[in-house]
Amino acid sequence: MPKLERLKLRFKEIFETPSGIQHLFGLKEIFLEIGRFRGKEPRRRGALSEFIMAINMHPSHPSVKIVNCPHVY
Repeated sequence: MPKLERLKLRFKEIFETPSGIQHLFGLKEIFLEIGRFRGKEPRRRGALSEFIMAINMHPSHPSVKIVNCPHVY
């Protein structure tokens, strides 16, 4: 999928950085929806921080939009 330009990810909760994004060389946009929060804020913030660092190191420097969605289950 090297020609993939837009990626939409939806997580109920995020605790780990999705792997393999660095192989999507044509990536231009990432839209990340994160579901409701269940009291594990430090782990969640850590995962988001790692995710943003991975995107910043991506060769095509895609734009990122992160949205908190309490309705995602």
